[in-house]
Amino acid sequence: MVIEGASVEDSRGLLDRLRAWRRNPDVDPPEAWESPAEGRALPDLGGRTATGRPAGLAYRPDDPGEIPPGAFDALSDACGVRRADQVYVLPMTIRPTDDLGRRMVRSPRAVLGIGDDALGYWVEESRGGTVRAVVTTDELAVLEESRVLLYTRLRFSSATADLTVRLSTVAMPDLRPTLAALRRRVAGSPMPVPERRDDAGLVPKWQNALRSPAVTLREGDTCAAVVGTAPLGGRLAARGIALLALTPFELVVLTEPAPHRGNESAVYGVNAVQVPRRRLQSLDSQGSELWIVAAGRELRIVLDPQLVAEARVAFDELLPWSAASTPETRGPAPREPIGPADRTSGS
Repeated sequence: MVIEGASVEDSRGLLDRLRAWRRNPDVDPPEAWESPAEGRALPDLGGRTATGRPAGLAYRPDDPGEIPPGAFDALSDACGVRRADQVYVLPMTIRPTDDLGRRMVRSPRAVLGIGDDALGYWVEESRGGTVRAVVTTDELAVLEESRVLLYTRLRFSSATADLTVRLSTVAMPDLRPTLAALRRRVAGSPMPVPERRDDAGLVPKWQNALRSPAVTLREGDTCAAVVGTAPLGGRLAARGIALLALTPFELVVLTEPAPHRGNESAVYGVNAVQVPRRRLQSLDSQGSELWIVAAGRELRIVLDPQLVAEARVAFDELLPWSAASTPETRGPAPREPIGPADRTSGS
């Protein structure tokens, strides 16, 4: 087959790319406001903006003048933003949607607002901008934080909506205090935690993870953990470390991201699924899946059955384990924690 107007070599190259496209579906699909793009993934962290900030990094503005026009007012109306320190500006970026970096999309400049009433995501458009996603704090059911090297993806979910933020890990320390305050507000007062910690034989990566802000909300809080494994996915039948951690405020599931295609032995980063304990409705296991229902939202996480069984014994009376079928839920289809998409670069 030869494409009209192209050389034989060009046609063959295009066909090779089309075949690769079919073999390699999107693992971090584009959002409705993103558009196809060509070129390398951004950001270029070597430059500086006009205000002296590192180019390409999300930032909390020092004054309203650093917020894109219209974003603050729109987020104030949508989610109760009242101050400049409640918003985070995410620069325009180009990112891959597949784990081979062959399909790129342009993600326009955006602003995350964490207000008194809700979280909102404003997206810049050719004529102003629009708040594209809103999750109220009263309905927030789960926060998924997935990190691989310099890429971090946050997903805030309720029973009826998702709000996804992609950014550079380098920018996360600026966002951490606000995220912790949000999680504490949603979690409410502390609840009992058993004296159990099975991390003695863990490598430092996982011992540090249990002490990290992804798990603990206050310094000195007790954290009970059950350690096991989970399938890593990919072409190899590999398994990685997985932990179920219980804190006074949340149930946190820690897993390793799926290995990068073409290099299945390399696993970098951590997936953390944070569920407020007071919003848990039921937990159940179906084969190799842990089913969690919180505030009407259902999550299905692939774990080894032995790990779930041990967690059920360890946390028996402290969590709403159910032997019955999972109750009916509403909202978007369940989405697993991030897998091969972790190999992309964020803004």
